[in-house]
Amino acid sequence: MHGGLALATSLSSTLNLILLFRKLGPKLGGIDIRKNIQSLLQIFLCSLPMGLAAYLICSIGHWSTTGNVGEKILILFGGIVTGLGIYLACSYWVKNEEMLFLVRIVKRKMKR
Repeated sequence: MHGGLALATSLSSTLNLILLFRKLGPKLGGIDIRKNIQSLLQIFLCSLPMGLAAYLICSIGHWSTTGNVGEKILILFGGIVTGLGIYLACSYWVKNEEMLFLVRIVKRKMKR
């Protein structure tokens, strides 16, 4: 049941993206589709190891039973932090333009 909701959300987001590209493209003087597809591919490739790591860590927990809330919180937090770390490292490693932009902003803020 939840898969249908996720699919519907994904499809509506995709449709929204397509409509925005069509509407904003001419107003912005054109959008470099090739560059955006490359970035999307990099994001997808970095999401795979992130999702796998988070899944493996979170599969340690027994989520269908009640109790052990503290343990479940720690497992979930570990999965989120590990997944985020893997995603950030992978994005930096593949030289994702958005990640490099974020790194420049953080470096600038730290200099102040």
